[in-house]
Amino acid sequence: MEYAQSVRIFLVNALFNLGASMRVKDLMSIPIYMEIPTSRRELLEFMKKRNINFVPLVKRNTKKVVGVITRNDLLRHPDEEQIALIMNRNLLTVTPNTSITEAAKKILDNNQRYLLVVDDELKGVLSVADIVWKFIAIQQFNETVEQFMSRKFLCLWHHTPVKVAYKIMKFDGAEAAPVIDDRSTLVGFITISDILNAVQVIIKDKTSHLSTSGESQEWDWDVSSVVYITKEELEFPDKTVADIMSKKVYTVATSTTISECARKMRKLDIDQMPVTDANGNLVGIIRDIHLLSAL
Repeated sequence: MEYAQSVRIFLVNALFNLGASMRVKDLMSIPIYMEIPTSRRELLEFMKKRNINFVPLVKRNTKKVVGVITRNDLLRHPDEEQIALIMNRNLLTVTPNTSITEAAKKILDNNQRYLLVVDDELKGVLSVADIVWKFIAIQQFNETVEQFMSRKFLCLWHHTPVKVAYKIMKFDGAEAAPVIDDRSTLVGFITISDILNAVQVIIKDKTSHLSTSGESQEWDWDVSSVVYITKEELEFPDKTVADIMSKKVYTVATSTTISECARKMRKLDIDQMPVTDANGNLVGIIRDIHLLSAL
């Protein structure tokens, strides 16, 4: 028993040291960014086409970062057309030579999914997925999912209207949610991305009439001005959660190791999964960011 404990401590320390020696530049991804100025419509189409939810914004013809914007930022401000008023200017950055353990701590401390890799200009992006897929998935962490999963999580009824589901997820701060039917059976999984892909951007023109009239009858005249206001709005479909959710639900058992969980996430290209117990009951949610706590 003491020998096994000693081996475990040795492995944990070895993995910690490996994380401390590995650098951000070893795991970071090539940045996908947009130049500003740009429009809401262009950003939404850009995100949908690439199936991403986070975009660094740089000055035109440069790689100088001025802000970042997420799909949630756009959905939270449906009437705002000026991207400069929506984007986040408080940038979380690391350098290419920052250690992975330091970067993971920064992600956890700030509850963020991405760090910008900057060395005078944008060099890359380090995401939770980069660390989980490229590092944790190839290691042998023996801690189980049960130790890191969230036991309090949002569930949605499958007949919830999409617009209502979005509001519920927004109030809860949830990026995704399991879906249950009338018998409380797990029947699907829905993410903010699913909702974003179902949303339509429509253009509405509003006409405003301004008129003034002279007070003197002799000099009476009518001046009429017409002002056209064009605004882009997000239109939610007249559908329920069941219509747009993923019906193929991938789950993980409480006894699964976090390295096995990371490999499954990488294979399926997902960032969170419902957790079930030995009887198949839904007992939690494991997100890729939870796995960083093992570093």
